[in-house]
Amino acid sequence: MTEWIPAGLEPGSVGERVYASTSQAEAREAIGAAADDDARLAGAAQAGANLADLSDPAAALAQLKGARMVGLFVELEGETVGEDAKAVFTAGHTRSGLGAARYVLDADQASPTASPWRGRSADGFWFVLDEAEPSFEQFGALGQADHLNPVVDDTAAIVGGAVAWSNLTGRAVRAGGRIYNVRDTIELTYGRLKGVGSTNGGNGALATSCLLFSHLGAKPGIRTTLATSKKLALIEGFDLRAASWDPATGCTGYGLDIGARLIARDLSVQHWGKSGLFLHGDGAFGGAATGGPYHSRFESCRFVFSKEHGAVVGTGANAVTFVDCEWKWNGAPGYGVAPSAAGSWDGLHVAYDGDGNPGNAYAQYWPEALTVLGGDASYNSRYGYNFQGVRNSPAIMPGYAEQNRAADGQVNIGLGVDHCFIVFGGLSGGSASVKMGVYGDYQRTNQIWVGGESLGGGGTGNAKLNYQTGAGQVYAESPDRAHQVYSIASDNKTYMWGVNTWGNGQIKLGANQAEYIQIDRMAGVQLPARSRAVSALEFVPLANRASVLARTYAGDSTAWLQAAINTGKNVDLCGLDWYCAGLTIPNNQQALISPGGTANLFKNANGAILTVSGNDVVVRDVVFRGQSATFTGHNVVLNGLRPRLEFCGSLDAQARALYGPTADKTQIYGYTYGYQTADTSATGYDIELGNPAAATLYHQIIGTYGSANGGILLVNSGSHSITDSLFGKLTVQNIGSPPGSNGGKMSGNRILGNVSVGLPSAIFVGNQFGAITVTLELGSGGCSIDESNTWQSGSLVVNNGNGSSNFIARSIGTGARPYNGPGTKYGATADAVEVVHRNGEGLWTNWNFLLSNSRALKSRNSADAADLNLISMSQATDSVFVGHGQGGGNTVIDSGTNGVRIATANAAFLDLKTTGVTPAATNVLDLGTTALRFKRAFFQGVIETAGQYNIGGNKVVGPRDTGWTISTGIASKGAYATYAAGTASAAYTQTELQDVMTKLQAASQRVKALEDAMRTHGLID
Repeated sequence: MTEWIPAGLEPGSVGERVYASTSQAEAREAIGAAADDDARLAGAAQAGANLADLSDPAAALAQLKGARMVGLFVELEGETVGEDAKAVFTAGHTRSGLGAARYVLDADQASPTASPWRGRSADGFWFVLDEAEPSFEQFGALGQADHLNPVVDDTAAIVGGAVAWSNLTGRAVRAGGRIYNVRDTIELTYGRLKGVGSTNGGNGALATSCLLFSHLGAKPGIRTTLATSKKLALIEGFDLRAASWDPATGCTGYGLDIGARLIARDLSVQHWGKSGLFLHGDGAFGGAATGGPYHSRFESCRFVFSKEHGAVVGTGANAVTFVDCEWKWNGAPGYGVAPSAAGSWDGLHVAYDGDGNPGNAYAQYWPEALTVLGGDASYNSRYGYNFQGVRNSPAIMPGYAEQNRAADGQVNIGLGVDHCFIVFGGLSGGSASVKMGVYGDYQRTNQIWVGGESLGGGGTGNAKLNYQTGAGQVYAESPDRAHQVYSIASDNKTYMWGVNTWGNGQIKLGANQAEYIQIDRMAGVQLPARSRAVSALEFVPLANRASVLARTYAGDSTAWLQAAINTGKNVDLCGLDWYCAGLTIPNNQQALISPGGTANLFKNANGAILTVSGNDVVVRDVVFRGQSATFTGHNVVLNGLRPRLEFCGSLDAQARALYGPTADKTQIYGYTYGYQTADTSATGYDIELGNPAAATLYHQIIGTYGSANGGILLVNSGSHSITDSLFGKLTVQNIGSPPGSNGGKMSGNRILGNVSVGLPSAIFVGNQFGAITVTLELGSGGCSIDESNTWQSGSLVVNNGNGSSNFIARSIGTGARPYNGPGTKYGATADAVEVVHRNGEGLWTNWNFLLSNSRALKSRNSADAADLNLISMSQATDSVFVGHGQGGGNTVIDSGTNGVRIATANAAFLDLKTTGVTPAATNVLDLGTTALRFKRAFFQGVIETAGQYNIGGNKVVGPRDTGWTISTGIASKGAYATYAAGTASAAYTQTELQDVMTKLQAASQRVKALEDAMRTHGLID
């Protein structure tokens, strides 16, 4: 059967509904009340039931069972849906064909509150919107305003509907390519708004998602505040436009007033009567800071044609990032008019007071950790970028700034800039376009580059590095000319530059003299000291470094590596080979890594190579090699909380490659060489996690592989997950069933060894099993092995005494039949998986089992030699068979050779056999009742009763009356007239006597005939 997925819905989404029908006529009939209502069918099409475009008319409308088509959502209160309705489909929200949606029966039927997404039917049932990403229209928005003459008001639908729902649920709502008129501020707390895209600035007609704000006065268009924010808010793909600058009917405030975190993408914030964006902390002036829009991010957004600044990064707006944004045509002298003369407004304005804190409304804190990457700040009335006050920002790297109206440059760097790394690469006029003021209060704490030229910390005089330009090189030297840093072009084609130091020195790149990236000839590239990992090479004596680098050193490296670990910093193993044993990591949040390539740790003594007891320890790109022929013990032992091994391996271990007796929430992700033990015995495992004393939870093994003779042992684990891995045997061991332990989930794995599950609720999905035995041990109820798993020929599944609480489903291959539940066998044992059940287990399911033509539900006979039809469907005759029947257009109950037995409460009361219908006991069954009688009965043969025949309660035929002597003589069945007696003469008259004798003869012959008839019918004898 081919599934048809409605347009606009992706498979797997919450709102997915799959509809199918054998014909459009049947689809109309299935919808019921909407069968002949074209408007409602149009609504059903928007909701997902696009009947006209069905590509496969062979399927059935199964998903419409339990659903009802109604009219508009706002008319739901007038619709009677019935108590069996689980969902309703509307033809629209407010208008037919606009905002059609699916609503499901609300779990909360007690609440009396209606909303644009919750309504009640006429018969009292509450339904709630059930769409993955509902549209504005599904809350009643019409989106029919004109951006120059707004008429249609969508405020209630968007502010009180779509945004309120998104803030409540944290789920996204989406807009179409329409213009929506909004007349109130949108408060985003937890909401996610998605449009189809934005347009460039200007006054042209809008063809994309536009929120057209009017009648706001000085209120902002969109606001986020810490007082109401729950989590991250998001908006993308919109034009956010003020309708005018009229104080009554337009907008004189900010476009975005952001006091709590916001992620914004592809926005065009246009034509606002104040600044397009205002970022600020949310603490009151004179009080303590309470945070602000920390970690807000704006990607590919435009802030254009505002009356004041394009965007303001104000007081306390820390850790804000702009990526490829535009700030253009701001300081507009009129609505939609580009500035033509110098003014007082910038594209991007950064300050902690003044415009960054108007009226001292908020606590004063310098913005910090500002990131600006790329973008364009051109055509503004003053500067493109104006950094009045910002601190501790290592990545200010803006793009273009051209044709701004300030006479002294495209960029202003004020006195309040401190400890920043600023690079301008695309300014018109080079360094002449930058107005410098940073050399004042904070001297040379900054690093500023313009057009590839370093301006040092800014300012004048000695702030600029001494430099020379020659034939293809630039260099700088110390005052004593003893040290030089120079760069040369690598070739004349690419013009790539290499930076070098004279001799064997180091290159240090940083925002100050304490925090820098260091390039060292021996140790390589190192991050700033505060955050970088220590190199294991730093602890290797100089005499041994060359051989370690060459991978020829095979001596003991344990002391060197342990010394590096003891620093408490992350340790870089430099992609080299190390020989060691007994390493320990007791520190929390430490990492043993090798970003320069995979490092190998070779065991050189008995015991573990590495033991981890700290919490949140990470090991990455390391392979542990146990050399099992020489040394004993596990390779890696984990005892801390949340240890992570990423892209690691553990090979050739005499015991476990990885052993985590007390580790909790272990994560093993990816592989380099897998996890493999040299122990090939039945008790040998590559990985063992957990212990008998208590449950350890949430282990994750993802994308690894092990040995076919090894495998994974999980002891008292809970909610573990093994995904996309290859390994041998799998044992989920139960020792005492500690609280929280369960069988976990295994999905997408290749499993080559036997599987034993001793804990309940294990789930197997999409695994590939070898020719193995899978045993669900006693006590492992609630497990599931569904048909997504595949099996190698000869596999065995044993459900060991768990009743019907486990679900096992199995398909035995191409052309074969699906079997479900813990039945006897799945196919012949020679070529299919066998499933064994014990203790009378069965399958319980709330599914509908669908049998197509020429398919059957089968069982095996007692000899296990032949398939027996239990229920089947004949394609040729459209007959349903129960048993072994044949027939045409009938429902046939067909038995084996012993007949059909009918029973109630497991007590048989009637047998149907080829020789007759037999009750289970004499004188028990009635054929009909006094109130329910058969109309006619037809028999051929003998009818025998031990009682009598009644009509209307009166006996008409009873037992045979015996003792009658058979009459002799002639019987007459001919014509017979009853004797009408006349008057006899006084004296003998021969004729009269002769007449009486004749009549007496006829009467006796008639009596004889009646007696013969009664005797023939068996009434007398």
